[in-house]
Amino acid sequence: MKKQKSKKIGNIVIVVLAVLLVSFVCVRSFWIDWYTVSGDSMYPTYHDGQIVFGNKTKQPQRFDVVIVQADDLVGEDLIIKRVIAFEGEKVWTEQGVLCIESNGQTQRYDSEDYGGGVLEHVPAKIKRTTVPQGCVYLLGDNRVTSIDSRTFGVVSADMIEAVVI
Repeated sequence: MKKQKSKKIGNIVIVVLAVLLVSFVCVRSFWIDWYTVSGDSMYPTYHDGQIVFGNKTKQPQRFDVVIVQADDLVGEDLIIKRVIAFEGEKVWTEQGVLCIESNGQTQRYDSEDYGGGVLEHVPAKIKRTTVPQGCVYLLGDNRVTSIDSRTFGVVSADMIEAVVI
């Protein structure tokens, strides 16, 4: 009788572990994954080596941080950047201040604070750029050293893998 009971418990444990493993793989593949920040392009918000979680099903909003497939952009598999502007919008700087025109309205962002500390003004002038259809304009939070849309241009929105949560 004891052998049958322990065999049943063993089978239950195996089934539970299998269900957990399948659930973990499904969640990680289709919904949420984790990523390790590499470099200092998102400082002070995120630091080199920090782990962040990304939602693969969420559509990004302005100023969301995203994980981008970047093989063709910078030679790395993935990069982490902040979405600044969407298709049809114009983005530029005036004396280091970020400006975005959307639906005929211009917004100046004299101070950007995303919880990690106030960002410095954009050191390199961004000429007025209209974001093409299906694309986004990305900036790193460490505006002094980040390689972003100022360097590699706008990015197809299809390259966004996840929105950091």
